[in-house]
Amino acid sequence: MLENTGVGAYNGAAPSLQSKAVLASAGSIVQTEARHAAAINLLIGMSPTPNQGFDRPLTKAEVLAKAGPLIKAP
Repeated sequence: MLENTGVGAYNGAAPSLQSKAVLASAGSIVQTEARHAAAINLLIGMSPTPNQGFDRPLTKAEVLAKAGPLIKAP
């Protein structure tokens, strides 16, 4: 769940990034997250590309709803 949520989070945030350097860095990270998600999906018997290869961008609220329970405040 976390890797798939990460991919959606990066895709959702990308349009708001103004710096090309930051966007490029985020793009390289989301590729790795997507590979992790595909590998984990295969390991648990799911399709590596459950959305036909196009992950839906997630809003901040959607990301926090999915990953919030895993985040512990300092």
